[in-house]
Amino acid sequence: GGTVLQSLGRIWPEAPPGADSRPLYRCRIGTDSFASTAADCEGQTVDKRLGYVLTGVPAVTAVFS
Repeated sequence: GGTVLQSLGRIWPEAPPGADSRPLYRCRIGTDSFASTAADCEGQTVDKRLGYVLTGVPAVTAVFS
């Protein structure tokens, strides 16, 4: 069990089309876990791929009706 302190953003189950993104992994060191965009979990144990995160600001066009 853990406590959620705050939300940092959103992840997609698949790479979002038309947006720069990269996979996000849950990694382990013993009983502790952390998230990383490194496929090798920075030399630690890869638990699973969580999804995809944006690597830049998406182009947004305002639509007024």
